[in-house]
Amino acid sequence: FHAGVAVHGSEWSFAGGGTGSGIVRGVPGDTSDHLRHKEVLVGVTTLKEGEVQSLLDEMSAEWASADYDVLSKNCLHFADKFLQRLGFAGAPRWLLNSTTLALNIQMHVPGAGRALRHLLEGGRRRKAAAALLDGRVASQGGA
Repeated sequence: FHAGVAVHGSEWSFAGGGTGSGIVRGVPGDTSDHLRHKEVLVGVTTLKEGEVQSLLDEMSAEWASADYDVLSKNCLHFADKFLQRLGFAGAPRWLLNSTTLALNIQMHVPGAGRALRHLLEGGRRRKAAAALLDGRVASQGGA
């Protein structure tokens, strides 16, 4: 799965493969890199655009591109933490279940981590699946 959080007209996600912060800004709903699965409205934030940007600035140090890991620190984890910082309960549990399952398999099956990383990284390139989490703001009409 892929996840991003749309707020104040931008979609925020987390990616690896670069330098500096792995937090990336995109156009809400642009799934050119992924197949779109579903959009989930989690609520309407009361934070202003500047407050959201301040949150992202604070988070950027702990979400370095070099720290990206397809199993343990990916866009799903970022969406969960960002939604929490926006005042929501976080990402839906069903979205995070895939990474929890993958980590459990890695812990109990020798060599599974490398195989899962290879499979999941390949899945990203093949546009396996996507989910867009949406934290729209009141100024966008909230729906």
